[in-house]
Amino acid sequence: MKFLRPILLTLCLAAAFTSCQQHYPPLPPTNQFFAMCDFSTGNLIFIHDTTGMGHAIQSATALDIHQSAFTHVAITECTDSGVFVIDATPALGVARRPLNDFIAAVYDTNADYSFTSMAQYYYVDVPYDTATLLARLHALVGLPYDPYFLPHNGRLYCSELVQECFLDPEGNPLFPSKPMNFLASDGTLPPYWQHHFDSLGTAVPQGTPGTNPNDMSRSPILHPFKIQ
Repeated sequence: MKFLRPILLTLCLAAAFTSCQQHYPPLPPTNQFFAMCDFSTGNLIFIHDTTGMGHAIQSATALDIHQSAFTHVAITECTDSGVFVIDATPALGVARRPLNDFIAAVYDTNADYSFTSMAQYYYVDVPYDTATLLARLHALVGLPYDPYFLPHNGRLYCSELVQECFLDPEGNPLFPSKPMNFLASDGTLPPYWQHHFDSLGTAVPQGTPGTNPNDMSRSPILHPFKIQ
């Protein structure tokens, strides 16, 4: 999903240098916010977008009209050579890229946003096997993005990638599916979604089992990192 420039990603970059021996040069600082996040493989970055798809997702998944909705989620991979991000986007499909590249795609050096409302960094508070997680993630890199939001069609959207890779010891998703909703609170279909699915020549998958970043962020097994 297209997403807007979250400042929190820049803040967490500092921790990436320490926790994962990150050697990439930092982006130029443009604000006075500094925070330390304890990066590790399998952490999730949730992003809030206020344009296009972001508005449509907000209207369908926010608890109320005044609450910000997360519209994208990405997974961190911590290695000896640096921090990487694996996510599914319309532009790249499922891709693995250095954290700096990920930040460059969402970071506007001229912006001055309130980072606490734009993004949040979460950790999964249940045991999971990191090697298994990475094997599944790496095997899915290269798959196309799924604009149809359908399960098991050889494509993946962002939260579906997370669901596919975080499994319990029995192989069940740690983030279960639920009926997807594309309707606004008044029961109407936002124009964005109408145009989106009309352009694909397919019906709106209302009620189809799936996931979305906003609902996923409310999972009881996820906890946000606190800003220092």
